[in-house]
Amino acid sequence: MNSIEQYQNHLKQHGEATMASAGDLAKHFHAIAAAHADYAKRSFKEGAAFFEKLASAKSLQEAIEIRTEYTKAGYETFVAESKRIAEMYNELSKIALKPFGGMTRENVLPGD
Repeated sequence: MNSIEQYQNHLKQHGEATMASAGDLAKHFHAIAAAHADYAKRSFKEGAAFFEKLASAKSLQEAIEIRTEYTKAGYETFVAESKRIAEMYNELSKIALKPFGGMTRENVLPGD
């Protein structure tokens, strides 16, 4: 088998591996989209609850405490969700690049 045939065979194998991993990629994209949607929904509900609580504040001091509480909780939730979603993207990138893991110049063009 000559170099061109080896190269074509190698490309065919990687193409098949890439297509096989497409299902995994779709699952991960769906999971990431669901995580974003869940976070947005929860943030909206927490924001609405914050404004209701703020509207019922009887003094400026109480309003400041409510605002401080909401800001702190919102920040902590944001950091936690960002880390979780970043880990999901990291896993997605590993899966997306897995079919190309063994691709090197020596494997693609042996004897060159």
